[in-house]
Amino acid sequence: MSLNLDKAKLFVNFLDVYDSHYDLSLEADPEDIAVSRLALIQAAKREMKNLKDPLAFYWYGLCHLEGIEGFWIDIEKAIFYLESAAELGDLKSKVTLADIYMGFNPNVTEDFYDFEKGCSLLENISTMVDNNSEKSYANYQLAKIYCREIYNKKNSTKALECMKIARELFSEEAECLYAYWLWAGILVEKNANEAINVLEKLIDKHVEEEFSYEYRDSLYLYGYMLYHGEGIDKNDKKAVIYLQKASELGHTLASVWLDDIQDDQSN
Repeated sequence: MSLNLDKAKLFVNFLDVYDSHYDLSLEADPEDIAVSRLALIQAAKREMKNLKDPLAFYWYGLCHLEGIEGFWIDIEKAIFYLESAAELGDLKSKVTLADIYMGFNPNVTEDFYDFEKGCSLLENISTMVDNNSEKSYANYQLAKIYCREIYNKKNSTKALECMKIARELFSEEAECLYAYWLWAGILVEKNANEAINVLEKLIDKHVEEEFSYEYRDSLYLYGYMLYHGEGIDKNDKKAVIYLQKASELGHTLASVWLDDIQDDQSN
């Protein structure tokens, strides 16, 4: 193993590649992090075939998938390196591959979709003994898949089981989905009041923080219910605030409702 890769691995924990790619919330010298990032890529590129290091495979595959660190997006290369990492037992690579095959990654075209392979990866991760973020995520995604007609995988019992596991593992995405199920009466008894309780607990945890992309559905649903007075007192002003937050995070329906509300208020 090269000295460069050794140094890279000392600092790789400072990189949050799932969210912003570069989370420097932990104390570290930015120059050291920049050097380590570059060293990791260079070492991976130079020694990939002989090193058999899952971290190097994963990071190099991610660079090709997301087009970061000066790399062009190349999905075929991304899949090759991620599959190499997955074969060595890397969980993040398995989750990333599942997202590719299920069509969850916006950089991936339909040519690379393989729903059976994606579901198989998620099912494999979901039944792991160890409780971790990957297991939580896999169960959340499977809950979505099993409760719908698409993919020919609908199974209400499995959907509820996966939802239960994901919520027990503190998946905030699963909490939002469960609130939607309660509101719409999907697989559970319709209960708008309980849906509001779930959403408020979820949103209140981040009231002092800037909401990230995965909260757009929660913010939209909460704003929608406030505007229509479902399970909560109608509050147009507050509804607009949450719909605006969801819209800023790219929620299309939130943007549509904001336009409709503005039209109603102008008439």
